[in-house]
Amino acid sequence: MATAIIRGNHDSTTNPALFRKYYPYDYVDTAACYYAFDWGAVHLSVVDDQAPRNAGSPQYNWRSSDLSTSQKPWKIVAWHMPAYGSGFHFENAANQLLATTLVEPNKVAMVLSGHNHDYVRAEKDGVIHLTVGGGGAPLYSCTNPAPPHVVVCRSTYCFARVDIDGCLLTLTAFNQQGSVIDSVTSPKSGCRCGLNVSVSSLGSAAIPAGSSATLSATVTGGKEPYMYQWMEDGVDLIGATASNCTVTKAFGQDHAYNCKVTDSSGLCVAVCDSASSTLSWLNSSAATVNNSGNEPVPK
Repeated sequence: MATAIIRGNHDSTTNPALFRKYYPYDYVDTAACYYAFDWGAVHLSVVDDQAPRNAGSPQYNWRSSDLSTSQKPWKIVAWHMPAYGSGFHFENAANQLLATTLVEPNKVAMVLSGHNHDYVRAEKDGVIHLTVGGGGAPLYSCTNPAPPHVVVCRSTYCFARVDIDGCLLTLTAFNQQGSVIDSVTSPKSGCRCGLNVSVSSLGSAAIPAGSSATLSATVTGGKEPYMYQWMEDGVDLIGATASNCTVTKAFGQDHAYNCKVTDSSGLCVAVCDSASSTLSWLNSSAATVNNSGNEPVPK
């Protein structure tokens, strides 16, 4: 289990050496306490917002290189003072500048912070800004009215869990009693879900008028269980929500069939190509279907 410590405004801000003594991480600068490391699919970049971090400073320049060169699919930044939040302390303008110049352009998924003694989820330009400051000190009241970008604020003792599974990031926050106070699932922008669908016919390929044909969808990737919706000529078939679909036509005609599949996250979808899945009901015709799904994208 990885642990990351972030220097805050109560942590010997005038003497970083004392902080470094008790938390000996692989710091970049002897005069500050910033660093970064990889953990699985995540690159975590820790900002020391008690040290200079303005454009042109050593920390800013290093951070710019760190975030732009990381090859990990998920990037998370952590600092102490929220750029966007709610509570006793104002939103930090210097960290807002870092958010717009470094966090957002480098496709960071989430920013972690503390400082305010509450729980806040704010969202701006695709980035989740999370304040989890309900660790035990007296709580702060949420700002009323809520600042822009704030989605949820809870004045409660709290902790949060972030799970990353492939293309999906899931945040779950809990209060002191263990009850869920907030949850959100976010797909990684531009991430390939890996959900693929192919459709084939079952049984005889000859489909006389008045007979039935059964189509079957085979799915790979994504997260099970899958949800299916079969379509005929682009229109949903009522009740056709299983992996197999049986259709019957009383007279000779052509129909195009496809199947939309959604994985259990609800965020990854693949749809078969209807142009390649046409069945013909003719008195003695044959029809086969063998179609691969389109490359899926997050919903």
